[in-house]
Amino acid sequence: RVARIGSWEWDEERQCTTKASDEALRIFGSATKLEDEGLHHHLAQIHPDDHVDYQDLYQETHDFPRPYEFRYRMLHGDGTCLHVEEIAAPMFDQDARLVGYRGTIQDISERVITDQKLRETQKMDALGRLTGGVAHEFNNMLAVILGNAELLMEAAAKDEPHLEAIVKAARRSADLTQRLLAYTRNQTLEATRLDVAEALESFATMVRHSLGEAISVETKAEPGLWNCKVDVGQLECALLNLAVNARDAMPQGGLLTIEARNVHVQNAGTAHHQAKPGSYVQLAIKDRGQGMSAQVLENAFEPFFTTKEVGQGSGLGLSMVYGFTTQSGGAVRLESAPDQGTTVFLYLPRA
Repeated sequence: RVARIGSWEWDEERQCTTKASDEALRIFGSATKLEDEGLHHHLAQIHPDDHVDYQDLYQETHDFPRPYEFRYRMLHGDGTCLHVEEIAAPMFDQDARLVGYRGTIQDISERVITDQKLRETQKMDALGRLTGGVAHEFNNMLAVILGNAELLMEAAAKDEPHLEAIVKAARRSADLTQRLLAYTRNQTLEATRLDVAEALESFATMVRHSLGEAISVETKAEPGLWNCKVDVGQLECALLNLAVNARDAMPQGGLLTIEARNVHVQNAGTAHHQAKPGSYVQLAIKDRGQGMSAQVLENAFEPFFTTKEVGQGSGLGLSMVYGFTTQSGGAVRLESAPDQGTTVFLYLPRA
């Protein structure tokens, strides 16, 4: 793809842009010339988090003229946010006085988003390798503890509550280990062909029984829904984890919806969270709860990351969902905002 780069010139005396190419006008979000649009107009378009840095750069390069390169985010009236790169050099008159700047501006949003996706994948893979090693070692030690505790219980003349407590704790720990292995994509899956439309209501019934009367559950499947290839037991476990998260996000009760539709993914790592190009059955699990901040959203899939109080969650629910869908050849994506609820999208490969 050929890079689309706009050019512009800034007049120091008039404090405005005097020349701008069509591409520069597109990026600036202006349909006309920019003679009447000075620095204040341009600053109004810059993302608030980048204001101070841009103003500092402007002051520095006009007090001490020099070439510069700068990346920032620009907001448009239609709600879009562009990542742009600006490269410029000063222009001087015959007396070596600054008369303006000449430069280029380029929309690098696609490159930035791709880099962010790549870093996210690398981070999750590194966490997966580390977690997988710990889980396997932990599992080996648990096998010894659990085996010996059960032998001692058999040999004991009467019930020993301390031994029973050890066995229960070891079994709970073994369950956590299985969740860790799910995150690292090292669990054993038994994928079979599943008629999602037929199974959707049974999934909903299972969820209703687990959440109680305060949460209403609705389902919706588009006509002609494909079959998918998935481990049904692990899918049920994933849906149950997501349902419990939704219930906790709606402490006063509310509506949980599970929607299913066919989707085609054409470009990996863009609109769909790391889903490879192909055909999928998409399950959308939506709640109308508290939602997540951008920071929480960024870390939501990491193992042991939780916003719940100590003892109320292991932080492995979403990480297990992530590992299961990835190992199944699919993907998972989150959409959420504070007080706007959360939607979890599961992409299950078409059978």
